Amino acid sequence: MMDDAPTLEVLLRLMESRTGLARHAEDQRATMTNFLVTISGVLVAFVAQQRFSPPTLVISILIVILGLFGVFASLKYAQHFHLHYSASKFYQQRLQLLSPSADIFNVSAQASERNMERYPFMRKRLSVVYLWLFLHGSICVIGVVCVVLNILVMTGILKFPII
Repeated sequence: MMDDAPTLEVLLRLMESRTGLARHAEDQRATMTNFLVTISGVLVAFVAQQRFSPPTLVISILIVILGLFGVFASLKYAQHFHLHYSASKFYQQRLQLLSPSADIFNVSAQASERNMERYPFMRKRLSVVYLWLFLHGSICVIGVVCVVLNILVMTGILKFPII
């Protein structure tokens, strides 16, 4: 068992590193989302304040592009997260094999079980990536609505003020 100590240490460090990288991917996604939501909100407010006048069509299209960018960036961050998370789990499996007394899988199973007891309505697994995609998709839809309103104003079908 003494000669396994360096191996255990290396595996533990690798697992910690991969877990940190997975967390970093999630932090990056959250930061990017905050940025895009803020910018999109300001742009929507500006377009609405300008009453969807023709010059704001370009800004409305930009809102759609920001939403699409958010969708694809979220997918990429999800890919990075799952890469590092999976690697971390493989290191965890190897640690369990080398140190069965740690009972890593039983501890994880107990934590999951307790979590399900606490949140029984979440038994159906809803991946957080879908929540991120919904948010960015919503930005895209708001941008499309702005584009449509811009076109309606430009064609004279819609006039402001709407009462």
